[in-house]
Amino acid sequence: FIKATRRAGGDYDTVNFVTRPFGSEKGFLTANDTTAYAWGSISTKRGAMVVEVPPMTDKIDYFGSFISAWHVPMIDVGSKGADAGEGGRYLFLPPEYGNEFGTAEELEAQGYIIVPKIDTHDVSFSFRPTLLNGATHAEAGAHDNGIKVFSLEEVVSGDIQPTEYLDMTDVPYDCLPYYNMTFIVD
Repeated sequence: FIKATRRAGGDYDTVNFVTRPFGSEKGFLTANDTTAYAWGSISTKRGAMVVEVPPMTDKIDYFGSFISAWHVPMIDVGSKGADAGEGGRYLFLPPEYGNEFGTAEELEAQGYIIVPKIDTHDVSFSFRPTLLNGATHAEAGAHDNGIKVFSLEEVVSGDIQPTEYLDMTDVPYDCLPYYNMTFIVD
C-alpha cells in the first residue's frame, strides 16, 4: 500500500478512502468491486503509533484487519473485531519499545487496544464498510474520515496533529506486485 499511496501524494499515516467501489481498472490487490474501502499504512520507526477507529453507527460497520509487513493478520476491527463495534484506539508498540510511556498493561488500562507485539515497523490496514439501513458508499467515505492516525507521543504531549485523508475515488491507484525491476526501483 505505501508505495502506491506515495505515488498518489500521501505517505505513512495517510488514510485513503473511496466514496464508490473501485472498478476493475484499479490495481488494488484482493479488493472487490462492490465495496468502498478505507486503507493505509503506519510505521513505528519513530515510536509507538495509534490508529483510532470510529464506532459503528446505525448505517456503517467495519470489517477489516491490521496486517504486518509480512501480510500476517494482527488484529481485526469493527463489530467482529477487538473493539466489538464500539470503536477504539489501537496501539502499535515498536519491537524495541522500552516502556517510555508506560507498560503495555498500563496503556491498556488507559483504554488502548494493544496490538500484539509486532516484529517489523510497518503495518497496513484495510477496512471494508458494511452498509446498513440503506447507507450509501458516500456515507461510508464520510465515516472513513473518523479514522485517525497519530503517535503516542502526540497523545502524551497533548498536541495531536490532524490526520491526512486522500479521497482516492478518481485517482489512479495501483498497488499490485510487479515481478520485474520496478520491485527493486520502487
